Amino acid sequence: IIFGGSGAGAIVGPGPMVVQGNPSFIFINSTGAVIREIYAATSGQVGWGTDRLGANTLGPGGQINIGLPTGMGCRTDLRVVFMNGAAQERRGLETCSITSLNWR
Repeated sequence: IIFGGSGAGAIVGPGPMVVQGNPSFIFINSTGAVIREIYAATSGQVGWGTDRLGANTLGPGGQINIGLPTGMGCRTDLRVVFMNGAAQERRGLETCSITSLNWR
């Protein structure tokens, strides 16, 4: 769209595109502790699937991309296991509207 006035000739269009229905996000370790396992699954799915870190760990401030399939819903369950064996779970997180998640 081209508008007149002092900005004549400027091309103005819609803002940044947001992909609808994409539950993938960047996981950020904001805990201050080392994470040894991260599991992410579509809510309601049986089982956690594979550890997203594999043989790696995620230190404080570290980030990892959590890729999830589109078309399976926007609710995500997460399980994090720390180096000391303690675990935290969060269920039913709406992840289609975010690009990153700070785990605290």
